[in-house]
Amino acid sequence: MRRRRGRSAVFTFSVLAIVANFHAACGGATQSELFTTSSGLGDASSGVDAGDDLGLDGSRRDSGIVNAQPDARPNEPDAAADAAPDSTPPPPAPVIVCGAASCVAGTQTCCAEHTFGPLKSECKDITKCTSTGKFAISCDGDDDCQVIKKDSVCCVSYNQSTGLATGSSCYQAKDCASNSSRTRTCDPLAKTNVCDSGEICRVSTHTLPGYFLCLPPI
Repeated sequence: MRRRRGRSAVFTFSVLAIVANFHAACGGATQSELFTTSSGLGDASSGVDAGDDLGLDGSRRDSGIVNAQPDARPNEPDAAADAAPDSTPPPPAPVIVCGAASCVAGTQTCCAEHTFGPLKSECKDITKCTSTGKFAISCDGDDDCQVIKKDSVCCVSYNQSTGLATGSSCYQAKDCASNSSRTRTCDPLAKTNVCDSGEICRVSTHTLPGYFLCLPPI
């Protein structure tokens, strides 16, 4: 019986020594070094560093992540404000046929010269067709006159002796019809006949070669 008690005492003493050594090793560490409580900058329960959400004085601040908003861009144009209103481009300006060229009605004229065949012609500024033997074709249809002189028609003047054109310009319809040395240009495909009685719309071979005029039938 005495031997058993001796061995038990030794065993108990050994266990107590091990426990004492364990406490001695951990005794220098404080609670905050082993884990951080909720009163510190860390939160042991969540494992998330609270330093992004708290100021140095412990007050809560915006982390700049959860509530972040897009940067304002004052210099970026407002698409809705800058959207151009729908607009229909203006129709192209009417042109005057001038041989193989096309002259812009209202700003140019077809400066022509009679030959023993087709007209010799070129586009020029409306004030530049002044050479001897040349004449200005300022229109070849009523549509040209809408940009030159509103509510007028294209009328060709001609020499009654030779029958050759001396130019074309925009006149009131009554002024064109009442002058015996003028005749109207025309469109053979138009629904309305603009020619006077006894005249038809046909291509000229003498007065103004290549252009449609109101002329007597051949």
